[in-house]
Amino acid sequence: MPRTYLLDQFLRDGRTAYRSSMAGNREPLSAVAEVAGAVSKVWGANRVGVRISPLNPFNDMHDSNPQQTFEAVARTLSPLGLAYLHVMEGAIGSSKHPQQDFDFNKLRAAFNGTYIGQ
Repeated sequence: MPRTYLLDQFLRDGRTAYRSSMAGNREPLSAVAEVAGAVSKVWGANRVGVRISPLNPFNDMHDSNPQQTFEAVARTLSPLGLAYLHVMEGAIGSSKHPQQDFDFNKLRAAFNGTYIGQ
């Protein structure tokens, strides 16, 4: 069965036609915040975590500026009081090598909460 990363696909400009530039189109960020917020209302924010994979090329997902995109995601999720942000700091399920010029320290600084790097 193929895996789908629906929210990730909406965030990345190389995977979907629904996203334009981060500066001009905030809908993908709003969708991530709305989903996390809705789940938090049911379960409580302290029991909800979000996993992101900024460099994961699975299913041909890519982004022209993953640093900007995923720092914006972290800043958007930060005020929600989530239990954690889980960040895959490399590729998963792929033999492709992700780009290596990503500053995970900056991503960590953009999220004011528990950060799990893997």
